[in-house]
Amino acid sequence: MTLQNWNSKDWMVDFPDIYFEGEIIKAPVIWKIGQVTKYILGNIIPDAIKALKNGGELSSLLLSLALIDYMAGYFVGKGTGEKAYIDFMRRYFPQKYHSYLQSIYGQLRCGILHNLVTHNPHYKGERLRYIISGVSQDHLERRENNQVIFSIPIFIEDTRRAYIMYSYDMVMKAKDNPELIANFNHRYNKLDGESSTMVKIPD
Repeated sequence: MTLQNWNSKDWMVDFPDIYFEGEIIKAPVIWKIGQVTKYILGNIIPDAIKALKNGGELSSLLLSLALIDYMAGYFVGKGTGEKAYIDFMRRYFPQKYHSYLQSIYGQLRCGILHNLVTHNPHYKGERLRYIISGVSQDHLERRENNQVIFSIPIFIEDTRRAYIMYSYDMVMKAKDNPELIANFNHRYNKLDGESSTMVKIPD
């Protein structure tokens, strides 16, 4: 774990029960946050963990990298690019990530999502040699020859933690973060809410 002293109990949210009927774009924003929370913590993160446990390291990493794009879209209230992706990670990921943000976006996110390799041919920054591991307890540790250990299970946990902290800022610190709320609501309402979450139907 990147932050040994981080405790999820410090980030618990508390709000009254909500019952809502009608067009989802007219739902209270707290209801919308609840839907996205269920999607991320109830579907996406468990799928990433399941893929990892069953030997699907690349699948797990791809899902986690895409999840950051998804969260960054709510964070900025629109489609994402490099700036939104990095800004979200800078705010909600541990300090240890900060010196790697450009290459995480350029080499891992763009490289793997577009080319299925960690050497994106269009990336112009310092080229790191990422050693992707499904079991390592080391994470973002730089070795010789620009080799960097990248632990998928730790990355999944840090991604989960990032969403918990982000949602806490919107729910429990709403008065301090009106722009976060407005951006989230704007992004959620795209295509009448149909671009917000998918429903997993049991087999």
